[in-house]
Amino acid sequence: MQKDLTDWTKTFFGDNYLKLHLPILSDELNKEEVDFIINILKPQKGSKFLDIPCGYGRHSKLLVEKGMQVTGIDNNSTFIEIAKENCKDAKFILEDMRKINFYNDFDFIINLFTSFGYFSDEENFDVIKRFAKALKKGGKLLIETINREWALKQTSTNGLTWLLYPSGMVFLANNKYDIITGRWTSEQYVVDNNKISEQEQNVRLYTYTEYKMMFSQVGLKIIEVYGEKDLSPYTCNSNKIILVAEKI
Repeated sequence: MQKDLTDWTKTFFGDNYLKLHLPILSDELNKEEVDFIINILKPQKGSKFLDIPCGYGRHSKLLVEKGMQVTGIDNNSTFIEIAKENCKDAKFILEDMRKINFYNDFDFIINLFTSFGYFSDEENFDVIKRFAKALKKGGKLLIETINREWALKQTSTNGLTWLLYPSGMVFLANNKYDIITGRWTSEQYVVDNNKISEQEQNVRLYTYTEYKMMFSQVGLKIIEVYGEKDLSPYTCNSNKIILVAEKI
């Protein structure tokens, strides 16, 4: 039986995720990221946003405060419950992004924090088709992920990283990039009060050209590309690829 490529998400988005990330995903950082979203997409008040996956709603909440209509979707029930508690004026749905079924409903879709590429190539392409179907004509899709070119360069020299988080937790990772499959894998260990937990990331990273080809097949056209949220140019050395595509 073929291994489910999303098995890693069960532990990665488990008990350690919020303990690790809440201290660093500060209110200030969240505000900066939403200001970036507004700056790059330039929505009018009342615009309809699909935040997918929305996690615990850190962007959704601030977009609502800026006058947007927001639907947040995530397949993690804990995150959805937190999002509902923190933001009563957005609509949050527990759902797998592979199963969404909207039609011409949204002005904007945001997919951030390397949240695309979890699945097989066929499933990832189907997700893009569903995104395109969900957008109104002229609507825009914003995707931000790890840059494949940077990942290839980074792992070819030294894929080992470690971080000490504000909570006192220690994070260790061995990152690899498979040039044949195009998948970034990260074997990770989290040390918390002398207890060691293991987790993994396994994400398909796409090149700009691959995104362009996928988008063109579903009626999306790339209109902007950046290497960072400060709108710096996208290069091989950018650790991110940020794409804005319009439904034509």
